[in-house]
Amino acid sequence: MRRTLVTRYSRLALAFASLALIADSATAQSRSEGETTQNRPFISGGVSIEEVEALEQQRNDYRLWLVTAAAGSGAWLAGAQTVVRDSRGSVVLETVLSGPYLMVDLAPGRYTIDVTLEGQRRTQTVSVGSSGTRQVVMYFDSPADVSPEMPDRSIAPAEGVASSPR
Repeated sequence: MRRTLVTRYSRLALAFASLALIADSATAQSRSEGETTQNRPFISGGVSIEEVEALEQQRNDYRLWLVTAAAGSGAWLAGAQTVVRDSRGSVVLETVLSGPYLMVDLAPGRYTIDVTLEGQRRTQTVSVGSSGTRQVVMYFDSPADVSPEMPDRSIAPAEGVASSPR
């Protein structure tokens, strides 16, 4: 009897460990990372609160912080096709956002950001300095609502972070 209980608990513990590994793997796969044509890092994600918190802790490592959100509810939106061009019109980054956040360590300069989501296109021109983080929020008409699982997080800029109007 004792051996049966130990075996059952061992199997149960193994099952929970496997689920934890699968969950960690899914979270890791929802983030995407890479380099721009300037050989500078970028990261996209933010589909879970753990991922959002991890990305927000890294924001000072990047010069541009793009957030995609629904115009009415403020709900974060993923899957946006995003193209960043430098002042000469050369593509610096082209990616599909794996979450509502895109952080890019751009070289100082002027950039045009084109974001397309559900057939809607938004364009913003920004200047990126040699220090600090420039936040840009792109709003889209969407019926998406804020998930009750996500904490109430304002998409207003953090202290010392510039934001773009709607």
